[in-house]
Amino acid sequence: TATGTRQVPTDRTPASHFVGTRTVLFGECDPAGVAYTPRICEYLVEGAMRFVSEALGKPFERYMFALNLTLPARNFSVDFLQPVSWDDEVELRAELGKLSTHALTIRVTASAASGEVCFAGRVTQVCVDNENKTITPIPDELRKALEAKTG
Repeated sequence: TATGTRQVPTDRTPASHFVGTRTVLFGECDPAGVAYTPRICEYLVEGAMRFVSEALGKPFERYMFALNLTLPARNFSVDFLQPVSWDDEVELRAELGKLSTHALTIRVTASAASGEVCFAGRVTQVCVDNENKTITPIPDELRKALEAKTG
């Protein structure tokens, strides 16, 4: 657009991604009314986890804990494109970016009611065995669920 902001993609095929909304709370903002950077990062992680939970059909965190596995972040990036303030509702759109033997990358985009992208980012997580703290392959059930989300 003329202001340099990007529009959110209009494809809403539920099979390929997660879409959910999040309202910015008063306590998540600085005195100027702009959402704190750590809160935006939490929104990205929340979007990614909701995407994986939806793919699995059950809570992702509980699934991993039951297997004595975890998926810590190896890489995290975010681009801040428009400020968000309290009472703003943002739409989180998450999709699989990349899937490898031991890691996955989820892309998350947040848009305002106008459709303008407020922030976008990605989180890459690596599968780790909690007992011996070593990198391990992503479980087959999770892999298959994520592969099914790619269309």
